[in-house]
Amino acid sequence: MNPSFEKISYCGWTDCIRLLCNGIEMIVATTFGPRILYFGFAGQENLLHLEHDQLGLTGGEDWRIYGGHRLWHAPEAMPRTYSPDNDPVEVRIIAYGVRLIQQTEASTRIQKEVDITFLPNHCGVKVLHRLRNEGLWDVELAPWALSTLSGSGTLIIPQEPYGPADTSLLPVRAVAMWPFTKLHDPRWKWSDKFLLAVFDADMHSEQKLGITNTAGWMAYSLNGQVLIKSFPYDPAHTYPDLGCNAEVYIDGRFIEMETLGAQRMLKRGNTTEHIEYWALEKLSLTPDDASIGSQLLPRVHALQKAVRQ
Repeated sequence: MNPSFEKISYCGWTDCIRLLCNGIEMIVATTFGPRILYFGFAGQENLLHLEHDQLGLTGGEDWRIYGGHRLWHAPEAMPRTYSPDNDPVEVRIIAYGVRLIQQTEASTRIQKEVDITFLPNHCGVKVLHRLRNEGLWDVELAPWALSTLSGSGTLIIPQEPYGPADTSLLPVRAVAMWPFTKLHDPRWKWSDKFLLAVFDADMHSEQKLGITNTAGWMAYSLNGQVLIKSFPYDPAHTYPDLGCNAEVYIDGRFIEMETLGAQRMLKRGNTTEHIEYWALEKLSLTPDDASIGSQLLPRVHALQKAVRQ
Protein backbone atom coordinates (compact mmCIF):
# COMPACT_ATOMS: atom_id res chain seq x y z
CA MET A 1 0.00 0.00 0.00
CA ASN A 2 1.28 3.45 -0.89
CA PRO A 3 1.73 5.76 2.10
CA SER A 4 0.31 9.24 2.37
CA PHE A 5 2.81 12.10 2.24
CA GLU A 6 2.65 15.38 4.12
CA LYS A 7 5.22 18.16 4.47
CA ILE A 8 5.45 19.29 8.10
CA SER A 9 7.70 21.00 10.63
CA TYR A 10 8.92 18.67 13.35
CA CYS A 11 10.95 19.44 16.48
CA GLY A 12 12.22 22.69 15.00
CA TRP A 13 13.10 21.29 11.56
CA THR A 14 11.15 22.61 8.59
CA ASP A 15 10.16 20.77 5.40
CA CYS A 16 10.12 17.32 6.99
CA ILE A 17 8.12 14.60 5.23
CA ARG A 18 5.56 12.61 7.20
CA LEU A 19 4.74 9.18 5.80
CA LEU A 20 1.68 7.31 7.08
CA CYS A 21 0.60 3.79 6.13
CA ASN A 22 -1.42 1.14 7.99
CA GLY A 23 -1.26 3.17 11.20
CA ILE A 24 2.55 3.38 11.09
CA GLU A 25 4.08 6.85 10.98
CA MET A 26 7.55 7.89 9.88
CA ILE A 27 9.02 11.39 9.69
CA VAL A 28 12.17 12.08 7.69
CA ALA A 29 14.33 15.19 7.52
CA THR A 30 15.06 16.99 4.26
CA THR A 31 17.11 19.95 5.53
CA PHE A 32 19.87 17.55 6.63
CA GLY A 33 20.49 13.83 6.52
CA PRO A 34 19.60 11.32 5.29
CA ARG A 35 17.88 10.87 8.64
CA ILE A 36 14.69 9.25 9.96
CA LEU A 37 13.45 11.35 12.88
CA TYR A 38 10.30 9.52 13.97
CA PHE A 39 9.06 5.92 13.88
CA GLY A 40 6.01 4.79 15.80
CA PHE A 41 2.28 4.24 15.75
CA ALA A 42 0.58 7.32 14.33
CA GLY A 43 0.41 10.10 16.90
CA GLN A 44 1.98 8.00 19.65
CA GLU A 45 5.40 7.66 21.27
CA ASN A 46 8.47 8.01 19.09
CA LEU A 47 10.75 5.00 19.46
CA LEU A 48 13.69 7.01 18.11
CA HIS A 49 15.71 9.22 20.44
CA LEU A 50 16.46 12.82 19.44
CA GLU A 51 19.11 14.96 21.13
CA HIS A 52 17.20 17.78 22.82
CA ASP A 53 19.97 20.38 22.50
CA GLN A 54 20.30 19.75 18.75
CA LEU A 55 16.63 20.01 17.77
CA GLY A 56 16.15 22.25 14.74
CA LEU A 57 19.86 22.64 14.00
CA THR A 58 21.30 22.31 10.50
CA GLY A 59 24.39 23.44 8.63
CA GLY A 60 27.92 23.96 9.84
CA GLU A 61 31.10 21.90 9.71
CA ASP A 62 30.77 20.03 13.01
CA TRP A 63 29.32 16.51 13.13
CA ARG A 64 26.17 16.19 15.26
CA ILE A 65 24.57 12.98 16.41
CA TYR A 66 21.04 14.48 16.17
CA GLY A 67 19.50 11.08 17.03
CA GLY A 68 17.01 9.18 14.88
CA HIS A 69 18.23 6.69 12.27
CA ARG A 70 21.34 7.38 10.20
CA LEU A 71 23.70 5.76 7.71
CA TRP A 72 27.45 5.51 8.25
CA HIS A 73 30.23 3.48 6.67
CA ALA A 74 32.38 1.07 8.68
CA PRO A 75 34.95 0.34 10.03
CA GLU A 76 34.68 3.31 12.37
CA ALA A 77 37.50 5.83 11.97
CA MET A 78 38.09 9.47 12.79
CA PRO A 79 37.52 11.64 10.82
CA ARG A 80 36.09 9.49 8.01
CA THR A 81 33.08 8.11 9.86
CA TYR A 82 32.17 11.48 11.35
CA SER A 83 31.67 13.36 8.10
CA PRO A 84 28.85 15.86 8.86
CA ASP A 85 25.40 15.27 7.38
CA ASN A 86 24.18 18.80 8.09
CA ASP A 87 23.13 19.85 4.57
CA PRO A 88 19.85 19.40 2.65
CA VAL A 89 19.15 16.12 0.87
CA GLU A 90 17.49 15.49 -2.47
CA VAL A 91 14.06 13.90 -2.08
CA ARG A 92 12.48 11.60 -4.66
CA ILE A 93 9.07 9.98 -4.35
CA ILE A 94 9.33 6.31 -5.33
CA ALA A 95 6.90 3.37 -5.31
CA TYR A 96 5.58 2.84 -1.77
CA GLY A 97 7.89 5.46 -0.27
CA VAL A 98 10.65 8.00 -0.59
CA ARG A 99 14.36 8.20 -1.47
CA LEU A 100 16.75 10.53 0.36
CA ILE A 101 20.01 11.38 -1.45
CA GLN A 102 22.86 13.10 0.35
CA GLN A 103 25.33 15.34 -1.40
CA THR A 104 28.60 13.48 -1.90
CA GLU A 105 30.75 13.80 1.21
CA ALA A 106 33.54 16.26 0.42
CA SER A 107 36.18 14.49 2.51
CA THR A 108 35.42 10.86 1.61
CA ARG A 109 33.76 11.18 -1.83
CA ILE A 110 31.13 8.68 -0.64
CA GLN A 111 27.49 9.45 -1.37
CA LYS A 112 24.74 8.11 0.91
CA GLU A 113 21.20 7.22 -0.13
CA VAL A 114 18.33 5.79 1.91
CA ASP A 115 15.15 4.34 0.39
CA ILE A 116 12.18 4.06 2.77
CA THR A 117 9.33 1.96 1.38
CA PHE A 118 6.31 0.33 2.98
CA LEU A 119 5.89 -3.38 2.30
CA PRO A 120 2.86 -4.16 0.12
CA ASN A 121 2.17 -7.47 1.89
CA HIS A 122 2.94 -6.62 5.52
CA CYS A 123 2.60 -3.71 7.96
CA GLY A 124 6.33 -3.18 7.79
CA VAL A 125 8.94 -0.94 6.21
CA LYS A 126 11.96 -1.65 4.03
CA VAL A 127 14.90 0.65 4.72
CA LEU A 128 17.55 0.29 2.02
CA HIS A 129 20.92 1.92 2.66
CA ARG A 130 23.15 2.64 -0.32
CA LEU A 131 26.75 3.88 -0.52
CA ARG A 132 28.23 5.10 -3.79
CA ASN A 133 31.95 5.65 -4.34
CA GLU A 134 32.36 8.95 -6.20
CA GLY A 135 36.07 9.14 -5.49
CA LEU A 136 39.20 8.58 -7.55
CA TRP A 137 40.16 5.22 -6.05
CA ASP A 138 38.62 2.08 -4.59
CA VAL A 139 37.56 2.16 -0.93
CA GLU A 140 37.11 -0.74 1.50
CA LEU A 141 33.98 -0.22 3.60
CA ALA A 142 30.67 -1.62 4.80
CA PRO A 143 27.26 0.05 5.08
CA TRP A 144 26.40 0.70 8.72
CA ALA A 145 22.83 1.48 9.80
CA LEU A 146 22.31 2.97 13.28
CA SER A 147 19.04 3.61 15.11
CA THR A 148 19.28 5.78 18.22
CA LEU A 149 16.44 4.54 20.45
CA SER A 150 14.48 6.25 23.20
CA GLY A 151 15.57 5.31 26.70
CA SER A 152 13.93 3.06 29.33
CA GLY A 153 13.56 0.14 26.91
CA THR A 154 15.21 -3.24 26.41
CA LEU A 155 17.08 -4.37 23.31
CA ILE A 156 16.83 -8.07 22.44
CA ILE A 157 19.34 -10.13 20.44
CA PRO A 158 18.85 -13.85 19.75
CA GLN A 159 21.41 -16.34 20.96
CA GLU A 160 22.55 -19.14 18.68
CA PRO A 161 20.60 -22.42 19.07
CA TYR A 162 21.87 -24.66 21.85
CA GLY A 163 24.03 -27.65 20.94
CA PRO A 164 25.46 -30.42 23.17
CA ALA A 165 29.15 -30.17 24.01
CA ASP A 166 30.09 -33.60 22.70
CA THR A 167 28.98 -32.78 19.14
CA SER A 168 29.39 -28.98 19.07
CA LEU A 169 33.08 -28.79 18.29
CA LEU A 170 33.29 -25.44 16.49
CA PRO A 171 32.28 -21.92 17.57
CA VAL A 172 29.07 -20.54 16.09
CA ARG A 173 29.45 -16.78 16.56
CA ALA A 174 31.86 -14.00 17.39
CA VAL A 175 31.33 -11.57 20.26
CA ALA A 176 33.41 -8.41 19.82
CA MET A 177 34.31 -6.21 22.78
CA TRP A 178 35.73 -2.69 22.86
CA PRO A 179 38.35 -1.51 25.37
CA PHE A 180 35.58 0.02 27.49
CA THR A 181 33.26 -3.03 27.36
CA LYS A 182 32.52 -4.63 30.73
CA LEU A 183 30.64 -7.90 30.53
CA HIS A 184 29.70 -7.62 34.20
CA ASP A 185 27.90 -4.31 33.59
CA PRO A 186 24.33 -4.87 34.89
CA ARG A 187 22.84 -3.48 31.68
CA TRP A 188 23.85 -6.70 29.92
CA LYS A 189 21.52 -9.63 30.66
CA TRP A 190 22.58 -13.03 29.31
CA SER A 191 20.16 -15.94 29.14
CA ASP A 192 20.07 -19.26 27.31
CA LYS A 193 18.15 -17.90 24.34
CA PHE A 194 18.63 -14.13 24.29
CA LEU A 195 21.07 -11.34 25.08
CA LEU A 196 19.36 -8.26 26.52
CA ALA A 197 20.66 -4.70 26.74
CA VAL A 198 18.66 -2.79 29.35
CA PHE A 199 18.67 1.01 29.38
CA ASP A 200 19.43 2.72 32.70
CA ALA A 201 19.41 6.53 32.74
CA ASP A 202 21.43 6.54 35.97
CA MET A 203 24.36 4.72 34.33
CA HIS A 204 26.23 7.12 32.06
CA SER A 205 29.25 4.97 31.20
CA GLU A 206 29.49 3.72 27.63
CA GLN A 207 29.10 0.08 26.70
CA LYS A 208 29.31 -1.66 23.33
CA LEU A 209 29.14 -5.21 22.01
CA GLY A 210 29.30 -6.65 18.51
CA ILE A 211 27.74 -9.97 17.54
CA THR A 212 27.71 -12.35 14.62
CA ASN A 213 23.93 -12.51 14.32
CA THR A 214 23.11 -15.41 12.01
CA ALA A 215 19.40 -15.30 12.92
CA GLY A 216 19.25 -11.88 11.31
CA TRP A 217 17.02 -9.98 13.70
CA MET A 218 16.99 -7.70 16.73
CA ALA A 219 14.16 -6.02 18.63
CA TYR A 220 13.58 -3.14 21.02
CA SER A 221 10.80 -3.22 23.62
CA LEU A 222 9.54 0.08 25.04
CA ASN A 223 6.30 0.80 26.90
CA GLY A 224 4.17 -1.85 25.21
CA GLN A 225 5.64 -1.31 21.75
CA VAL A 226 8.27 -3.45 20.05
CA LEU A 227 10.41 -2.43 17.08
CA ILE A 228 11.58 -5.51 15.17
CA LYS A 229 14.39 -5.35 12.64
CA SER A 230 15.22 -8.13 10.20
CA PHE A 231 18.45 -7.98 8.20
CA PRO A 232 20.57 -10.36 6.12
CA TYR A 233 23.51 -12.48 7.14
CA ASP A 234 25.63 -14.34 4.58
CA PRO A 235 28.39 -16.62 5.93
CA ALA A 236 30.26 -16.19 2.64
CA HIS A 237 30.75 -12.48 3.32
CA THR A 238 33.23 -10.67 5.55
CA TYR A 239 31.77 -8.32 8.16
CA PRO A 240 33.50 -5.51 10.09
CA ASP A 241 34.66 -5.58 13.71
CA LEU A 242 35.82 -9.21 13.84
CA GLY A 243 32.85 -10.49 11.86
CA CYS A 244 29.92 -8.57 13.37
CA ASN A 245 26.72 -7.78 11.50
CA ALA A 246 24.92 -6.52 14.64
CA GLU A 247 26.10 -4.18 17.39
CA VAL A 248 24.71 -2.45 20.47
CA TYR A 249 25.86 0.81 22.06
CA ILE A 250 24.57 2.09 25.42
CA ASP A 251 25.11 5.22 27.46
CA GLY A 252 22.94 7.25 29.84
CA ARG A 253 21.01 8.92 27.00
CA PHE A 254 19.97 6.14 24.63
CA ILE A 255 20.56 2.68 23.21
CA GLU A 256 21.76 2.26 19.63
CA MET A 257 20.66 -0.71 17.54
CA GLU A 258 23.24 -1.11 14.79
CA THR A 259 23.39 -3.45 11.79
CA LEU A 260 26.18 -3.79 9.25
CA GLY A 261 26.39 -5.01 5.70
CA ALA A 262 29.24 -6.92 4.12
CA GLN A 263 32.67 -5.28 4.08
CA ARG A 264 34.09 -5.13 0.57
CA MET A 265 36.33 -3.14 -1.72
CA LEU A 266 33.99 -0.65 -3.38
CA LYS A 267 35.29 0.31 -6.80
CA ARG A 268 35.03 3.89 -7.97
CA GLY A 269 31.60 4.57 -9.46
CA ASN A 270 30.03 1.49 -7.87
CA THR A 271 27.48 1.11 -5.09
CA THR A 272 26.93 -1.26 -2.18
CA GLU A 273 23.65 -1.80 -0.32
CA HIS A 274 22.39 -2.97 3.05
CA ILE A 275 18.73 -3.62 3.85
CA GLU A 276 16.80 -3.55 7.11
CA TYR A 277 13.13 -4.49 7.42
CA TRP A 278 11.25 -2.80 10.25
CA ALA A 279 8.03 -3.86 11.93
CA LEU A 280 6.19 -2.32 14.87
CA GLU A 281 4.08 -4.44 17.21
CA LYS A 282 1.97 -3.80 20.30
CA LEU A 283 3.42 -6.26 22.80
CA SER A 284 3.96 -6.05 26.55
CA LEU A 285 7.04 -8.20 26.99
CA THR A 286 8.71 -9.24 30.19
CA PRO A 287 12.50 -9.66 29.91
CA ASP A 288 12.63 -13.46 30.07
CA ASP A 289 12.99 -16.30 27.58
CA ALA A 290 9.39 -17.50 27.94
CA SER A 291 7.75 -14.15 27.21
CA ILE A 292 10.08 -13.28 24.37
CA GLY A 293 9.82 -16.75 22.86
CA SER A 294 6.03 -16.99 22.99
CA GLN A 295 5.09 -13.40 22.11
CA LEU A 296 7.92 -11.90 20.08
CA LEU A 297 9.29 -14.77 18.01
CA PRO A 298 6.04 -15.37 16.06
CA ARG A 299 6.05 -11.69 15.03
CA VAL A 300 9.71 -11.94 13.99
CA HIS A 301 8.97 -14.99 11.87
CA ALA A 302 5.96 -13.25 10.28
CA LEU A 303 8.15 -10.32 9.22
CA GLN A 304 10.86 -12.60 7.85
CA LYS A 305 8.24 -14.61 5.93
CA ALA A 306 6.79 -11.44 4.40
CA VAL A 307 10.26 -10.35 3.34
CA ARG A 308 10.85 -13.64 1.51
CA GLN A 309 7.59 -13.43 -0.45
